[in-house]
Formats: sequence, structure tokens, C-alpha cells
Amino acid sequence: MATSLTPGAVQAIQANQKPEGNNFPVVQVLGIKKIQSKNKQNSQDRYRLVLSDGAFYQQAMLGIQQNELIAAGTLAPNCVVQLKEYLCNQIHGKNIVIILNLEVVCGPLDAVVGNPQNIEQQASQVPGTAPAAMKKLTPKPEPTTASLKPVQQHTKLAAPSSSTQSKNIFPIASLNPYQNKWTIKARVTRKGPMKTWNNNKGSGNLFSVDLVDNQGGEIRATCFKETADKFIEVFEEGKVYLVSRGQIKFANSKFNPLSHDYEITLDNTSEVELCQDDGAIPTVQYNFERISNLVNGTKDQMVDVIGVISDVQDVATINTKAGKELSKRDIFVADDTNSSVKVTIWADRAEQFNSPNGTIIAIKGARLSDYGGVSLSLTAASSMEVNPDLPEAHRLRGWFDETGGTIYQSLTQQFTPGAGDSGPAPKKSFAEIKEENLSSGKPVKFTNRATITSIPDKDSSWYTSCPGKDPNDPSRNCNKKVNESNGQWVCDKCDGTFPAPKLRYILHVACADATGTAWVTLFDDVAQQLLGQPAEVINAWKSEGNSDAVLQLYKDKTFQTLNMKMLAKEEVYQGDPKVKYSVQSISPVNYATESRELIEQIRQLTG
Repeated sequence: MATSLTPGAVQAIQANQKPEGNNFPVVQVLGIKKIQSKNKQNSQDRYRLVLSDGAFYQQAMLGIQQNELIAAGTLAPNCVVQLKEYLCNQIHGKNIVIILNLEVVCGPLDAVVGNPQNIEQQASQVPGTAPAAMKKLTPKPEPTTASLKPVQQHTKLAAPSSSTQSKNIFPIASLNPYQNKWTIKARVTRKGPMKTWNNNKGSGNLFSVDLVDNQGGEIRATCFKETADKFIEVFEEGKVYLVSRGQIKFANSKFNPLSHDYEITLDNTSEVELCQDDGAIPTVQYNFERISNLVNGTKDQMVDVIGVISDVQDVATINTKAGKELSKRDIFVADDTNSSVKVTIWADRAEQFNSPNGTIIAIKGARLSDYGGVSLSLTAASSMEVNPDLPEAHRLRGWFDETGGTIYQSLTQQFTPGAGDSGPAPKKSFAEIKEENLSSGKPVKFTNRATITSIPDKDSSWYTSCPGKDPNDPSRNCNKKVNESNGQWVCDKCDGTFPAPKLRYILHVACADATGTAWVTLFDDVAQQLLGQPAEVINAWKSEGNSDAVLQLYKDKTFQTLNMKMLAKEEVYQGDPKVKYSVQSISPVNYATESRELIEQIRQLTG
């Protein structure tokens, strides 16, 4: 089999045109490079290609909807491809090529076809604009042929319909910051409420919508100030729109649960047009996590879960730092992994929630928290769907009807800090913990009778924390580290500005038991219980030059033997695994109780 590369293909692509007599140019892929995403969480891989027509070569970005070709090994260096759809945008004077759809013609060749030169370097040597210059420098290459290896299998994506091409509809998955003229056709799966802010940076209002297209691609669009006022009444959940123009930037995974690397900011140039419903466009896209797997997640991670409501608690009212009352409701959701988790619902949704036990509920974009062990909290961007028509829902219904949902265990109670009365943790020594396999990253809860052997005098024993409330969970303090700016303390998490921070302990002490020693961390509540003084007092003593009082306090608190509830977790530092210990609670040793336990152990050993 012999196949020719398309002469002049690279020049035509650079000019965002089709080569003469060939709407779908054939080129060789000289190289493929994976691009590291700035959005580490919920990100999709991006790839840069080097394309050659035998005379010139250029770089191009591959649309993420084509990633499956690389994952399957079909698209590889030196293979030959036919470009079905592409575009070229000029950003800061540089041509950025995006490949939206391609088909692999044959597998990797034994060598590079021709002697291709860098088209950008050649163009820079000729005065004038890039497209005009390229017309002067493009030679008439002799038709090049090569012996091609047939591809055993490949995936061919459906070409856009003629109507789609005429409207220049882009797949959401292909959107990236290098595009400035684009239109998407998408359904609004979630419309957030209008929110306002007022801080030292200014004031304004905003709202956001989540959009999904007929290929399942999802992206969030946010409107600010005048744009928010313009489009707040235009967007409606469930309806389909043509959306064009706007800024595309990296998504903040802390606030955006969608998997797209980017998000849209609509501005005064943006256009939003309501269109007829399209049955090919799905509704909400879920990426469900099994509830038992939540223990392996990270704090503040956004997750989707589906489960059966096992308990609905009454609405409670809390007071925020601003003095406003806020409603909250806790529900417990279980699935067929025999696990359940607490989900906190806020404000109007908490008051209006009326689904009984046994209801199937799907939640998108809940924030994972380590408060009370493992729990979830809904944010303004989260959504809920009751009794959805999904395969996962039907599976859970069968499980619940068969078992009654009575065999699950609550993750929210499993790792509760300081929960000494919620059930005893197993007693283990430091040596026993080190012998356990902690490589999964899952924390191990245990109790140990240990003696404090050293409390170092370090300024790093506390940190400056935010005294405000957590914006995602107003029932909790923010506690985020704050930084000083112009005499004020600024919190990046809640955007608050405060005259003074709150000092919170992160006290590291050395402990020993009968099997060995370990450095353990005591956080604020436990450290205050041990020292009997808040961090502000210790800091004041040192600021006043009374370091002797601090040293004496530390000396008085050493060589105490205490019962400690701890969490042990393995972390990797500079390639080496280390077990880190944090103390959840401390209590004095009850020698009478300890003696009875020892006697019982002796009886069991002697029979």
C-alpha cells in the first residue's frame, strides 16, 4: 500500500484554509507530547502533536475528544493521519492550531517522510504577515510516497453534520484558551443563584451555569456584574442554548466540580440564544464515587455520589459571623458498599427538603470534608436529583428492597476526631503500627498509652489562622492560614479581612511507649488541653521576653503518661514513606481499669 502526504497542507493549516483540491489533508505525525495541566484535580490529559506534509512541519494541539486514539495506541509518532476538522487561531502573533477530528490512515512508518522544515522559522525570515509570507516560501514538493503499515484497528469519530458545520458548532471538550471565536450548543444542567460579594477588592454580583453538549462534554460558565444582570433571566435549567464568545481560562477545581480543564467567563461580547430542545443532548452528567471509597479522597475534593437516604435529621439554625441565621439539615446516604455518609444541606434547600427514608438521591459536586471523619457538604454549586432514572439508581433500589439498607456502617463515625465515647479504637503500640501496611493512604485509628518525652520550644508550634467562618460550612470556623497585608490579615479562602488573626496550635511532641518512640502532632483543642493555655498566651509570654515561663511550662508537661487516641497515615516525602501521627484526644490513665484489662489478658494467655 502506498499513500501520499498532501502537498502544501501545513501552509494551508497555518492559514486556516483547506489545501487546493483536498478538504481533508493527509499528514504525518512526527511527535506526540503530553502537556502537564495546571489544574491537577479533575483534569484531562492534553497532547501536543508535530504535523508534517513532507516539506514543512508545525505544532498543533489535539482536542481532548481524540485522546482515546492515543490511549488505544492507534495514534503514535510517525503514523499518517487525515485531518477531518481543525482550526487555527492567532494568539499574540503566534498561530495556534487545534485538531478537532482526525482519522488514522496507517500505523507508524519506519522513517520521517521527506526533509520537513519548521514552517514558523521559515515564515519569520520573510517580511509581511504570516499567511502572505507563507505563500512565498512554500515550495512545490515532489509527491512523496512511503510504504505504509496498515492499522489493525482505530476509532473513527463521527464527522459533524452539515448544519453543525454551517453554524460552526464546537464540541465543549475542544474548548481551550487558544480559541476566541467559538459557538457551543448546550443544555443548562444547573443554574446557580445570584450571589454578591463585598470585600477590600470591591463589590459585585455573579452567578454560574453548568453546560453539557451532545457529546457529553461539560463546562461551567460564570457571569459577573453587568453580564450577570444581563443573562440571569435568560438562562433556565433544562433548556438548550447557543452560547458564543467569552473568555476561556483554567478552572478552579476547588469551586468547580466538573472534569473540564477550563471554564468560561461570559462578558459583554458574549451571545446567548435560546434554541429548540435537542433530544441528543443529555441532562446532568454524573461521575459517581462509591461511598466506601470516600475514605481515600482528599479534603475539599468535589465528588458525585448516589445512594439511599437512611436518615433525615431535623432542620437546625446556626448563627454566622455576620450575625445572620442560617438553616442546615443533615441526612445520611447509604449505598450497596455497606457504607453511609453524612451529607449537610444548607439554607433554603435544607428547609424545603422533604424526601423520606428509602428515597434514592443523586448528588453532584458535594464537597468532601474530614470533619467528623468522612462527611459531605453541599455548596451553592452542588445539585441534587431525587429518584433519578439511572442504572445506578435501579441497582440501589434492588439492594435496598432486598436488604432493607440495614447492613451499612457510617463513615462519618468511623474516624471522628476526639470521639472517645463513640466506641473504643483498638489498642496498638508504635511498633505494631509500623508493621501494618499503610501504603493505601487510608488512616488507621488506634489508642496507645504513651509518655511525652519532649516538647520543643519552637515558634512554629502555632500558626496565624482566619477567625472567620468557613464559607462552605458556616457551622465551622474557617481556620485557614492568613497573611498580613498593610496591617490587616487577609484570608484567601473566605475573602475576609481582619485586624488580627487567631493563633492555633500545631504542636509537635516526642512520645514513647514500651516498643519505641514517635513524633506526634497535637492540633489546637488537644494542645490546649495538654498545656492548659491557648497559643495566644504562649506567644504573648515570648513576645514579652518571658521565655523562661514557656520553658518551665513545657518542662512541667513532659514525662506525663496519657492514653492517646491517634490517627496514623503513611505519607511519601522525597521518595521515602513515613508514618505521620496526629493525636485526636488525650485522657489520664485510669490505673484500676488498666490493671483489670491486663489481668484479663493474662487469663486469656494462660487459658
